[in-house]
Amino acid sequence: MPMQAALFRSEDVQRLLRNKHVVFIGESTIRTTYKDVIILLESDRLMTIHEGKLKGESSFLGDRLIAGGTLGEMGNGINYREVREYRTDYYLLSFFFVTRCFNNYMKEVVLPYLSQEPFPDVVVMNSTLWDITRYGSQQNCLNSFTNNLGKLMKSLDNCLDKSTIFIWSNCLPISSEAYGGFLQPHVLYRRLSLRFDILEANYYARQVTEEYDRNYLDVNIHMRNLTDMYHLKDGVHWKAEAVRFLTHLLFTHLCISAELPLPYNPGLQDNLHAMCTSRPASPPLPRPLPGTPVDGYYLGANPPPNGAVHGGCWYRAQPGAQCVAPPPNGWAPPASNQSEASCYGTEQPVRTPSPLESNNNQVGAGTTRGRGGYNNRGRGRYRP
Repeated sequence: MPMQAALFRSEDVQRLLRNKHVVFIGESTIRTTYKDVIILLESDRLMTIHEGKLKGESSFLGDRLIAGGTLGEMGNGINYREVREYRTDYYLLSFFFVTRCFNNYMKEVVLPYLSQEPFPDVVVMNSTLWDITRYGSQQNCLNSFTNNLGKLMKSLDNCLDKSTIFIWSNCLPISSEAYGGFLQPHVLYRRLSLRFDILEANYYARQVTEEYDRNYLDVNIHMRNLTDMYHLKDGVHWKAEAVRFLTHLLFTHLCISAELPLPYNPGLQDNLHAMCTSRPASPPLPRPLPGTPVDGYYLGANPPPNGAVHGGCWYRAQPGAQCVAPPPNGWAPPASNQSEASCYGTEQPVRTPSPLESNNNQVGAGTTRGRGGYNNRGRGRYRP
């Protein structure tokens, strides 16, 4: 599995999200990411199994339930609602539980919220699993999902601030024996084919998000090899280590999209490498002198857009390729007076990208960089 994530400690997340408004929209996997971000804002600990299973509770680590959940009718139907908010002096996180990417609830509640102050700096969304299982037959679900996603992107053009970064996080892989609230008895027959329906839906989602120049984060490609070890028993949700890895992927994508420097935490890097390879992390390769090939490879300081790897990566040496000394705290984006072409030269990553990764706007494995900017409006304190 290609490891494309930087590793964020609590202090890194605090700096990244200070005076920012982040909105999470989606189903239970997006909710666990929302909760994991709250945990990271307070400490480096992982989420417990009990915390991950909770839904609709009145409060989670200081956040509050605004609507739905235990304030309304609990259940596993398409009309279930849950709106949460985590607000402190310097951080504002919001969560909306939705079961369809575009419907009356999105038009009447969520989109108006996104268009009012304080405007969100980042919006993270995914509802694919519900879209393709609860609204008709297999083909009808896929067609309506694609059409609704296009309607959502058009609506976002009218309601989002120009500086807001919208990230569509694609659907995670599930087990062939999956069960849960979204899989009602009348759709259990689709369990074996649903894994392939997810890949098809992700393919269409990427096409739509690229058409409207929005960010696309392919978490599926990172997690498909971890299902046996890090899935919970229901085959849908994930253990705390995998949830934290997803959070690292999200923040890595955000930093690269906003052209912000990534943190450098080598201890965490080794732990994550061990998790992804299911074996102890191998010792680091020796660093050559700048521009010196080693066995046909050299260490580049700035990864190219389609091979961004935290902490440096080995690239194939080619005539005319330039290799500069890596900065002491890890790689950073090119200087403002240096173009990407001059920075990357003719470097080519050793890793062969999948067909879904062949895109000129790519910033990492399976991700696409879209419009939006992470500005420094500095709106100050969020607490009323």
